[in-house]
Amino acid sequence: MADSILDGSVAFLRPSTIECLSVQLNPQKLLRTENKSLRDWRGVYEGTNIQNSMIYEKIKHSQNPFKLLLEEWKRFEDTTIVNLLKILETMERFDVIDDNCEMIKCDMQAADKLLKEKGLSVGAVENKIAGSEKVLTYDDIAMLKTAREVARYDVLILHADEDILFAERMAQVLEQQNIKVCLKDRDLLVGTMELEAVTSLISERCNKVAVPLTPEFFNSPSNNLYSSLAQSSAIAENRRSFLPIIRKPTDLPTNIKMLTKLKWKSTSAEPNRKWKDYNNAATNESLS
Repeated sequence: MADSILDGSVAFLRPSTIECLSVQLNPQKLLRTENKSLRDWRGVYEGTNIQNSMIYEKIKHSQNPFKLLLEEWKRFEDTTIVNLLKILETMERFDVIDDNCEMIKCDMQAADKLLKEKGLSVGAVENKIAGSEKVLTYDDIAMLKTAREVARYDVLILHADEDILFAERMAQVLEQQNIKVCLKDRDLLVGTMELEAVTSLISERCNKVAVPLTPEFFNSPSNNLYSSLAQSSAIAENRRSFLPIIRKPTDLPTNIKMLTKLKWKSTSAEPNRKWKDYNNAATNESLS
C-alpha cells in the first residue's frame, strides 16, 4: 500500500470495514499490554488527541463504541490510516491489523481511484474536509477543496444492482447533455452511511430521481425504501420530481401504477432522449 494512501483519512473506510473493526475492538479486554495500553476501543481512544470527557462518556455508553469513536475522531487532522495502524500496533492488536489489512487497502484504493477522476487523491484531502458532515459524494470533496458549496445534482439514478451497466450508460448520455448526474455506487463516498446519505441526496441535493424499474429493483428492500422516500419528497414539495422508467415488464406497486411513467422500449438501444423529454415524461398525461 503506497504511503499516500496510508496517509488518507479514516473517513474513506467503508461501513462494512468499520463493522469488522468494531467486532474486534468493541469487546473490553481486561489485560493491558506491557506498556499499559488498553487493548480495545479504549486503547484507540487513548491514542487519539480527542481527550474530551463528555465525548468519552458518549462513546462509552454507545452500542458501537469504536464506530462512534471514528465518527468523532475523523474530524481531527491526525485521523489517518497510518496513525490508526500505529495505535493498533501500540495496543499489540496485530490480529486486528492482519484480519482487516486487505479490506482497508481496498477501501483506500477505491476512494483514491474515484478522487483521481476529480484531480485529487486520498492523501491530498484534509481531514476537516473528508470528515465533514457535509460530505456525501466525491464531488462534495472537490467542491469544498476549492471553497465552494457542496455539490447539487439534476438527477439521482436509483437502480437494481443488475442494471448497473444500463444506469452508467444512461448517466453518460445525460452528462453529455450537461446534466449533472449522481449514481450511488459511483459517486457516494465509500465511508458514508448509505441510508442517511441517499435520504439527504433525495430530499436536499437532487432535483429529480430517475428510477429504471425492473423485477430486480423491487427485490431490494433498500431500493423500495428509497423509491418511497423519493415519492414522498415529490408529494411534500408538490413537484414532478419522481421519474419512474419501465425498463422491464414488472408487477408495479399501487403507488407507482398511479403515476405517469416513461416506457423504455426494447428496441431502444440507447437512452438518447433529451433531458427535456424526461421532464415531459413527468408532466404528460400519457406516454407511448
